[in-house]
Amino acid sequence: MSGSVTGPGWRRERQFSFWLTSQYDNNSPPERATDEGGTTRANHWIYGNSLTRSAHQSATAAQLASVARLCYAPPMPDDLYDRDVLAWSEHQADLLRRLARGERVNDVDWEHVVEEIEDVGLSELNAVQSYLRHMLAHLLKVRGWPDSTPVNHWRGEIVAFQQNALQRFAPSMRQRIDLGRLYADALEQLEPWQHDATAPLPWPADCPFTLDQLLRGKRRALEEQLSAASPNPTA
Repeated sequence: MSGSVTGPGWRRERQFSFWLTSQYDNNSPPERATDEGGTTRANHWIYGNSLTRSAHQSATAAQLASVARLCYAPPMPDDLYDRDVLAWSEHQADLLRRLARGERVNDVDWEHVVEEIEDVGLSELNAVQSYLRHMLAHLLKVRGWPDSTPVNHWRGEIVAFQQNALQRFAPSMRQRIDLGRLYADALEQLEPWQHDATAPLPWPADCPFTLDQLLRGKRRALEEQLSAASPNPTA
């Protein structure tokens, strides 16, 4: 190789060369000397090792080929993350496992790996907020149209949304969840909505629940709390 070449490929080639050289360190011939019969020890070494060298080389050939494939494996395309995120994720997972075992790897896409790790937490937070917003909207429906035919279906949905939210909730989300905003979003969703051509009973302007009440409160108690906080329809 001419010139000054550096980088991952050059380092892999150097490592491979050192490893390959070490395979034969224990098979080097002794210094030239003669025994009592005048035959050189080197000749004995050549004779004895010539019988086993072929077998030794055959035994190591598979190892050499395996290491060569590892050292000179072509890198994954730079745009794989955009073209095939499944293949990208499997490849990156394999690299990280090898890195955890102490191997040296050079193709970890750190920028996108960090982004994906951050997205895991954000997606869980967004899911919990979505369940809570749907839960609030269904509580408002039950309050707004208590005699409607689908009211029992709405109540079942409230329980399902609560269970899903609680299952995915993490303590660090507490400071990130804005119940006031979620309640306002639920009100905005239902403002133009009418059921059975009737307007809803009035709702409270502000969220009457705490986060713990929404996550762990009984459905009936939540309905009663919402009703108690609502304006009197006859006022």
